[in-house]
Amino acid sequence: MLADVDRVAVPGAGNMGHGIAEVVAMAGYEVTMRDVEPAFVEEGYGEIEWSLEKLAERNRLDESPAAVLSRIETTTDLKAAVDDASEAFDWLRIEARIIDEAAGLVGQGVATPEDIDTGLRLGAGFPEGPCRRADTLGLDTVLEKLETLREATGAERYEPSDHLRELVEAGRTGEDAGAGFYEYGADAGRDYTTIDVELRNDGLLAVTLDRTERLNALDQNMMNEIVHVLETADLETVRAVAFEGAGDRAFSAGADVTGFAGVDPHEVEVTPVFRTVAEFPRPTLAKIDGYCLGGGHELALACDLRIATTDSEFGFPEIDLGLIPGGGGTQRVVRMLTEARAKELVFRGNRIDADTAEDWGLINRAVPEAEFEATVEEFVDDLVSGPPVALRKAKQVMDEGRDADIDAGLRMESQAFGLLLSTEDMSEGAEAFTADRDPEFEGR
Repeated sequence: MLADVDRVAVPGAGNMGHGIAEVVAMAGYEVTMRDVEPAFVEEGYGEIEWSLEKLAERNRLDESPAAVLSRIETTTDLKAAVDDASEAFDWLRIEARIIDEAAGLVGQGVATPEDIDTGLRLGAGFPEGPCRRADTLGLDTVLEKLETLREATGAERYEPSDHLRELVEAGRTGEDAGAGFYEYGADAGRDYTTIDVELRNDGLLAVTLDRTERLNALDQNMMNEIVHVLETADLETVRAVAFEGAGDRAFSAGADVTGFAGVDPHEVEVTPVFRTVAEFPRPTLAKIDGYCLGGGHELALACDLRIATTDSEFGFPEIDLGLIPGGGGTQRVVRMLTEARAKELVFRGNRIDADTAEDWGLINRAVPEAEFEATVEEFVDDLVSGPPVALRKAKQVMDEGRDADIDAGLRMESQAFGLLLSTEDMSEGAEAFTADRDPEFEGR
């Protein structure tokens, strides 16, 4: 062991982070493993427990798993994790440069903050993008760090970008200031032009697609706005999300293909919005009344649950335009239906009614107009009053396990079950059951 090392901080509990924490603890060091959310930390800790038990079964540990685990501390507090850290473990040295690169791209007009955050979150697995992270840290803090490093080292790589300086000089220092890369406020500081957003008192985030003149067709602006509202959602208050279409004719009649005219095929990318919806860490529901076609159908399929009036129609008409569904439709529908029925929808481009969609398993309920709102509210009540952590883990395990072999899926389920046993919500559920009352889950 290194005599001058008292404690090792690992700023991440993912596959690499929890692996590093385990190896360092096995070497005899005290470890603090940190991530941005309790669920990530708990999952990483669970992976370490599982790995140590396997090593013990093979007689590859010099001490008990409990002894190794006793040296691992977990937290979501970055400041506490790196308190009194040596310069070598100063994570902000790395983070500040990533943020500054993002600021440079925004300043040059190469990409928007939403583009950068979405790209790194989906492509590199970041729990949050650098622009959103910067707004949380404070852009003035990031700028000060870069200037200090530039002066101390003389290295050009620490020279702050012009755009970062401009943001700070304009007072846009982040979330606490009300604006940074993003706007903040009661409505996240953004005036949406294609969607209406309401956060209900019960925790339902209601998103209404509002382009009635185009039957709520999805254009690039609408897709960007949906991504923005989900990425800025406060998970402490949002318990579930419901999408619906404005007017009484359509949920969404598809993607607005006029917006793709003359576009370079290599620049067309419509999947981020559907992936953002599918991966949102709260239950999502599509409230469908009318046409649900093409891109609108793909948005509904990206949701966890779908309820429709019996007057609704579903289909993928893209084939009639010489196209195929481009937002995940071919992949999601074939996982929900039999291959024959999925291919019928895509190959023929025909429409099916809501009763058929329910029979096929494409939607959860098809109900008459008079029963629609009440049925939706029954679902919503269960979602917003349910345990947030357990619902999140159920969604994660079911979504990820769907594409894994059964053994891997069962392992994920077992680990999630074990993690949930330690939550306050589990204790509340047990106490409420014993007392014959409704539980009040807090998401802890």
